[in-house]
Amino acid sequence: MDCHKCKGGKKVHLSLKDDHNCVCDKVKKIVQAQRQVEFDCDSSCHQFIQQLKGDQHRVQHTTIPFMLYCESTCKPFIGSGYVQKKTRCSSDHYYQYIETPFFKAKDVDKKCCAKLELLLPDTDFCCEHHCCDPCTCSYKDNPIKRFLATGVCLTVDLNKFIGINCLAPNTPIDMGAY
Repeated sequence: MDCHKCKGGKKVHLSLKDDHNCVCDKVKKIVQAQRQVEFDCDSSCHQFIQQLKGDQHRVQHTTIPFMLYCESTCKPFIGSGYVQKKTRCSSDHYYQYIETPFFKAKDVDKKCCAKLELLLPDTDFCCEHHCCDPCTCSYKDNPIKRFLATGVCLTVDLNKFIGINCLAPNTPIDMGAY
């Protein structure tokens, strides 16, 4: 692959070895830190990774939630999918559509393909004014209290994103237990 980058008005040849994807690198570090916590039972990604790996005497969290920013629009990437839910009055199931800009990194391969779990934000507003259904709650105008692990995963190419915004470590609640 022949790549060029302008530097000081000159074209500079870049090889694939020079190609650097800081979003992919951060997500890889998040996955590594989360694995250490799982196995060992200022707001930057680096700081949150250190917090997650840090003091064993503090409450240990399992996740660094994050948002990704699309290369073409500079806007947050919105992941979507369907969660399977039970009806309240019977054992029947139905599918509820969800979308969210919040993710938990599950895995990243050498080519920067990442398996991400969709995390739903939960706010106090939801339970005060709705039926406590996080799928129908707006998080944009309300403080996020915690995250719900949906179990819905998607695979993305991290090379297609230009930015990442990490949130403080926490432990998402299993949506089925909610």
